[in-house]
Amino acid sequence: MCSGRRARTTRCAPASRSRSRCCAAAFAARHARWIARRSWGQEGNAARAYFSALAALVHPDAGDALRPRGRSRRPPEDRFNALLSFGYTLLYRDVLSAILRVGLEPGFGVLHQPRSAAFPLALDLTELFRVPVVDMAVLGAVNRRTFDAARDFAVTGRQVWLPDVGRRAFIDVYERRKHEEYRHDVLGFSLSYARMMELEARLLEKEWSGEPGLFARFRIR
Repeated sequence: MCSGRRARTTRCAPASRSRSRCCAAAFAARHARWIARRSWGQEGNAARAYFSALAALVHPDAGDALRPRGRSRRPPEDRFNALLSFGYTLLYRDVLSAILRVGLEPGFGVLHQPRSAAFPLALDLTELFRVPVVDMAVLGAVNRRTFDAARDFAVTGRQVWLPDVGRRAFIDVYERRKHEEYRHDVLGFSLSYARMMELEARLLEKEWSGEPGLFARFRIR
């Protein structure tokens, strides 16, 4: 271990370096949560603008029944939001599996805090894939008129949900999208979104272990 003036001129022992990395990761997590608390209001404004713009991208031929009216959840109040909510559930499951394969602790989040049964780190990494894997898949499927407004959805009061036939139709859409390949900016070659979920978990591990600058670098063009 290092101590006193000598610590400034010599390398620390492996145990000391390991503790330093843990301290750095903990500090980074606290700083990220502080930034997140300050940005919650802006995030809400951005989400409202985003979902308003998303509705404008639905083709007129898809019909008003499949056009979203903003973002609603718990429960979804229209068919488009029912698709999004189910898609986010599938995405969360896949991201969590990727985190566990890498060996990270899913309860140790950065932007999200443990306020429900969902793991904070899985929610963090899910944010990277919401738009390319779920939102774009839903929008494309709706515009291709993949879903039937009467057959694939059930309406109970204000709630709209997917019965078995609707879930099967959406799972097919989601799985096809998940296995489409896309060029990753860090690696420089293409891989599927399914593989990219595990890759980003590994790059996050590098971010915390002294090799920063690789995590969350891929861009949608």
